[in-house]
Amino acid sequence: MRIHFFTVEVENSPDDLPTVFERLRNYQLADREKEINNKPMFLETCDHGGNGSYELNFTQRRVQNGPGYSKRGELTTDFFLEEDAGFGEQTAAIWSESGHLVVQYNHYGVRISTIREYLQSFLRPNHDGTFPALSLDPVVATDAYVRLSNSPEQTRFECAIDVNRLAMAADANDVPLQSLLQLGNETNAGKVTLTLTLGHGARGRSLRGIREFVDRLRPNNLADRIQVNARNNVDGRIEVLDLLEQRETRQVPNTELNFTQGGRCDYESRIAALRREFNRWQQQQ
Repeated sequence: MRIHFFTVEVENSPDDLPTVFERLRNYQLADREKEINNKPMFLETCDHGGNGSYELNFTQRRVQNGPGYSKRGELTTDFFLEEDAGFGEQTAAIWSESGHLVVQYNHYGVRISTIREYLQSFLRPNHDGTFPALSLDPVVATDAYVRLSNSPEQTRFECAIDVNRLAMAADANDVPLQSLLQLGNETNAGKVTLTLTLGHGARGRSLRGIREFVDRLRPNNLADRIQVNARNNVDGRIEVLDLLEQRETRQVPNTELNFTQGGRCDYESRIAALRREFNRWQQQQ
């Protein structure tokens, strides 16, 4: 299980996340459900943890279509589900009073952008009517730019930007991002890929520009891929450095997790792993 860390900020709302969590705790499960990106989602579990934290389990239900029942040597058949039932994908998280959210990564289930949009939908607006905003920014590993900074030259920068996320997050004053959004809209593209061929002899300026642009993409996970080609100062070879992979990440082996008879990783062991890795990360700060 992979674990990611995020810093949390709320703007234009009298609420903070504990207020939202307490409100959701008073709701019945059915009343917690929201449709996010055309998929029903709800906060299945919201427990008090230690030191003012909250232990969370988000569920996204796939009801439009589903996989078939498949067994070796037999034809694939249907699962027979009740109306409005589907296949649930769960993602555990812990919110800390330090303003951090530590999240289980689930490639096929609830992603961090979906969690952000879901929680934001429960924020009340300010009295002046300004729209509330919740940002979840990935925590960057302390050594994220070390190899890049040590390279004598960067030759290429490439990123893939999600147009739908960009539409919700782009600042009207951010001309480059607005230009990419306009291009995506005009071509009806789901993603826009930006490639820059970097000139020779301008390593310092290239690196500063890359860092500034990456800092604008990280909030709300606007980019699915951010890569830089950098020349290795040992033998001169070109290395591809993935800056998204440089975020603060922990990996928990399956041997440290418990699985149900149905093959699902249970909530208790996922939360325990998140708590353990979050405590280790805090001790290193």
